[in-house]
Amino acid sequence: MKETFKKLFACLMALIMVMTVTPFTAVTASAAEAKSSNIAETEAKYKKAPSTTFTAKKGMSEVSWLNSSEVTTTEGTTYKQSFAPSSNVLYWPSAYVGTTTNLDGSANRLNFKMFYPSAVLLWDGKTDVYMPIMALAQNTLKSNPLAFDSGRTIFYAAPYDLERLNAATSPAHSTDFYADEWRGVTGSKNENFTLTRYSDGSTFGFAAEVLTSFIFKGEGAGKCYNFGLSMENDAASFLHVDSGITFDSNGYLAKKLYWTTNSYSDPEQFNTSKDNNSWQSSSTIYVVNYEPVANAANEAAEYLKTLVQTDYTPEAVNAYYDAVQALYDFDPNTYFDQNDGKSATDVEDIAVRVGKCTTEITKRVDNYNVAKKNLENSKQYRISFRDVNGNLVADHYYKAGETIIQPKLDSDKFINTDPEGHYTASYKWQPAISATATADVSYVEKAVIPVKTPHAYPANYTHVYQDGKYAHTRKCALSDCGYIDWAYCTFVKDEEKSKDATCTTDEILVKKCSVCGQSYTDNVNNKKKLNHDMQLVKTVAPTCADEGYDLYKCTRCDVTEKRNIVPAISGSHDWQFTKTVAPTCNEKGYDLYTCKKCKSTKKENIQPINPSNHKFIKTNTVPPTCTTGGYDVYTCERCGKTEHRNEVPAIAGGHTYQFTKTVAPTCTEQGYDIYTCSKCGNTEKRNVKPIDSSNHNYTVTVVAPTCTEKGYTKHTCSRCGDTYNDNYINASGHSFTNYVLDGNATCTQDGTMTAKCDKCNETNTITAPGSKLGHDYAQTVTPATCVSGGYTTYVCTRCNDTYVGNYVDAIGHSYNNVVTPPTCTAGGYTTHTCVRGDSTFVDSQTSPLGHSYTATVVAATTTSQGYTVYTCTRCGVNYVSDYTPVLPTLTPNENKIAKEYGVDAKTAQEINYIFITNNVSSDTASLTESKMTAKPPKGDGDYKGSNFGLLRAQTTKLKKNSVTVKWNKVKNADGYIVYGAKCGAKSKYKVLKVVSSKTTSYTHKKLKKGTYYKYNIVAFKYVNGVKVTLAASKKIHATTLGGKYGVAKAVKLNKSKVKIKKGKTFKIKASEIKKDKKIKRHRAICYESSNTKIATVNSKGKIKAKKKGKCTIYVYAQNGVYKTVKVTVK
Repeated sequence: MKETFKKLFACLMALIMVMTVTPFTAVTASAAEAKSSNIAETEAKYKKAPSTTFTAKKGMSEVSWLNSSEVTTTEGTTYKQSFAPSSNVLYWPSAYVGTTTNLDGSANRLNFKMFYPSAVLLWDGKTDVYMPIMALAQNTLKSNPLAFDSGRTIFYAAPYDLERLNAATSPAHSTDFYADEWRGVTGSKNENFTLTRYSDGSTFGFAAEVLTSFIFKGEGAGKCYNFGLSMENDAASFLHVDSGITFDSNGYLAKKLYWTTNSYSDPEQFNTSKDNNSWQSSSTIYVVNYEPVANAANEAAEYLKTLVQTDYTPEAVNAYYDAVQALYDFDPNTYFDQNDGKSATDVEDIAVRVGKCTTEITKRVDNYNVAKKNLENSKQYRISFRDVNGNLVADHYYKAGETIIQPKLDSDKFINTDPEGHYTASYKWQPAISATATADVSYVEKAVIPVKTPHAYPANYTHVYQDGKYAHTRKCALSDCGYIDWAYCTFVKDEEKSKDATCTTDEILVKKCSVCGQSYTDNVNNKKKLNHDMQLVKTVAPTCADEGYDLYKCTRCDVTEKRNIVPAISGSHDWQFTKTVAPTCNEKGYDLYTCKKCKSTKKENIQPINPSNHKFIKTNTVPPTCTTGGYDVYTCERCGKTEHRNEVPAIAGGHTYQFTKTVAPTCTEQGYDIYTCSKCGNTEKRNVKPIDSSNHNYTVTVVAPTCTEKGYTKHTCSRCGDTYNDNYINASGHSFTNYVLDGNATCTQDGTMTAKCDKCNETNTITAPGSKLGHDYAQTVTPATCVSGGYTTYVCTRCNDTYVGNYVDAIGHSYNNVVTPPTCTAGGYTTHTCVRGDSTFVDSQTSPLGHSYTATVVAATTTSQGYTVYTCTRCGVNYVSDYTPVLPTLTPNENKIAKEYGVDAKTAQEINYIFITNNVSSDTASLTESKMTAKPPKGDGDYKGSNFGLLRAQTTKLKKNSVTVKWNKVKNADGYIVYGAKCGAKSKYKVLKVVSSKTTSYTHKKLKKGTYYKYNIVAFKYVNGVKVTLAASKKIHATTLGGKYGVAKAVKLNKSKVKIKKGKTFKIKASEIKKDKKIKRHRAICYESSNTKIATVNSKGKIKAKKKGKCTIYVYAQNGVYKTVKVTVK
């Protein structure tokens, strides 16, 4: 029963193998180890993850002018604004808005004031910040109320950096702040003012005229112009913080703005003393850098979307979650009490608040970075074990580097059939167990099967073709097996049957399976014919009789061909005697002649071979023996003939042999006695004995046992190499007794220890439990500064693990003051520098003195540019400007073009080149747009330079209110100008349409019925934006329908081709074919020759032949319809 089951099971397995083409091992084992796991326990420790969406905090301070001191004008009128738009403002002490006059300086006729408090703004790196400002600009010269009325303009009012102004020739907006939008009022209407821009497009302020509607009290009173402050509407201008802002290391920016304004009539005179103000604000604006929190929080939100928390330990993940939540929860608004600033008694030092806020920002971002790094260093791995049936045996999370504990394996099981034969199997975990956890691994119990009983396969394979591939099979012949071995063929090149590609034939590539021998011819991957590779072999010079040539030979197949053939030298040979060669024993004699011209040679007076004319030399000496005589051998150098000379007779008496020695037979050689002749040394063997196969000559080598291999004695025959082994001794096995630490333990992971076998060099390395070192932190204290909090940085001396703690608050500034006087380019100012060197700011600005330039003009010449040198009389600085181009030298024709087209010299030269390359006459070239639209030619005739043959215009469709004109294309034209007007000698042309080169018709619409109109078409080419005339049509006339006149339908000729002898004439008879109405005559039928050098034609149609050749005579009516006469002059 058991044997039957085994056979049935084997057949079933064999069937599965054939169907799946996959080796299969049947197993019945199962792991006995009970299932164990820490998965649920570990996963229960994780906290809830923070949200994957982060919303940045906004500045929420109430911005209001309600509690501000009232703004009073010079005239005594009081105004108060109730609302001002804002964005991302953290702190706005409105009680101090009105009491701070940010700029109150006077120069000549202008007084300029700015109103805003020492506010705190929030910058998150993305959302722009806007803070409202109010401003007044007022005429202070009451005795001259017309100062603004006369057109004076406030050209700009702009905040700026003093450093940038010192290096600039015009005021520029601040790197960190600028007035983004200036708003004011005209009457009761809000109005946005135009921003003033430099030539490069950058903005520095606004320009707006002072309007008479801003008179506060009575005519002649001082006028006050308000921008950014609405008298009747709630509106304010904005101070804008954008992406150009830069922060110092303390995480915030403190800025006192400088303001400048100018009302002079020339905006380039901003640095003069006329109506120019430039003052520093008394209010400091703080900007808190919230961007590090926003960036870290957004990074965390994205990272949380892909974080698999079970890839890391619960402790590290929970610490990371806490740090992320701290970023999410941080609100800068909590550092600024929104109820403060409403009165003078409740305003805390703003700098201290800003310092505390930015210190907390640094702390939370640092904590997040530490938690993130700790998370990255806390990997854990899931290690599972399954038995051969797929049942889970063990499932655990291991920290990176922890030692893996493996369950017990099953005992050996019998497996009936397998691709390699019949076995008894043992089991191991696959893949091999790693000592420590370094990756997620699922270990599976697998059979390890040594060969026991191999399959009995037949000698030949059965060939099959499956899925487009060749394969082979064979079946085990054992009665209890029946296993089918199946595999795709492995093809290699059959070297015997394959033939390499040649120059003229493709490769014959025969592939043969290296296992079963099945073969086929591969016509896809074979190499194609190589073609000849011809290389120059030699060059043969031409002779008087034969041609010369280069001889090429294929490097692969020896095919040759002649190339670059040179004909034989003309004429016969010129022979000259060279020398006489005498006959020898192997060569004939002759007289040699050489051609003087081609160096060919010929032989004459041939003389026969002289067999006695040898050239012998001694080549060998043969000594005499007991049986033969000796002699010298002489050989002819020419023909190789030999002869013996100086012969000596053989030694008298014959050989005299004597016994020399006996050689015994061995396992490889016969034995014999050796006899030697005492007179000549000749030897011979006698008494030969047969091989003795037992006569080995063994040497003994003792091989000692090792830890893994048996020892034995090896016997080797020194003659024939026969060997055998005996005296076996079992292997001794390894002995690992002295383990030494490898010194690779880290702060967080155990190291390893290694022992060397006491008997061999084999080593064994295992984990050294409890050897991890732990962190050894060194402390670096960063003390608090005026604006930044202090902290302590902890860095591990072994692994550089880092974290930050022990935060302390900032200590505030203490300033020293230095006054800098003004120069030409820089205003004067006072620099306040903190004694601790971590802060500086500038105030008490005075205006720059400004340069006082004198101008020196250098005129342009035909070889160099002109320019003006401006030199400051105070500081000597100079610059060059106002360049004028080099004056080109023009030809008379180019000068005419420059005048007619109104262009510069360079363009005139380019236009002249176009006229020359397109064969444009000077008359045609002069037909500019201004000339075409000026007074018509005398009698309203054709323009000089117009040509019917080059540009043939004619009217086609006529309607009551429109006329359609068409024309032919002109080579190289970029477009066409359509000129038109009512007929009449005084009627001037107008440009009706300018069309592209693709358009060759135009319809003139909205015309008066029954009325004649005239048209001209001009073909043009653009040169530097100027339309240059290439061709002009003759004037054509046509009438709209609905009147009593019509146009010609066609032209009728008496001849279309004529042949005329030179000097003779021919008269063309032409007439118009009319429609149903008569034609009002503007001109008679006209004639034009395409080449007046061949033939001319007069206004009556009389052709006169000038010289031999061909040309065309155009015959056209006043509406442009035409016929041609082909003229041949003989």
